[in-house]
Amino acid sequence: AFFNDPAVARMLPGLLADLGQDPELAARWWQDFAVPRRASVHRALERALARGELAAPVDPEWVCDGLVGPLLARAFLRGPARLEPALAEATTDLVLAGLTTPLT
Repeated sequence: AFFNDPAVARMLPGLLADLGQDPELAARWWQDFAVPRRASVHRALERALARGELAAPVDPEWVCDGLVGPLLARAFLRGPARLEPALAEATTDLVLAGLTTPLT
């Protein structure tokens, strides 16, 4: 839903360009926008580990990137496009499968 918001679709490409050119803006955006939103993933992973649903601790930042990266790429790298609602669920399923499948 976030990437499908018309205001976000108009603003995000320019914001990404600005973040790449302005380290101070990037640091502020990270702390004020990204960190609070990623905190819920951190908490969910801590709860899953405590319940024994994860065999070992995982890097929560990798999980956050794995959840957002494909959606961001689909929404903007091909030109602004509306995301299908099922894409977020499929992305989540893919990341969760990676958390529960041992690396060989």
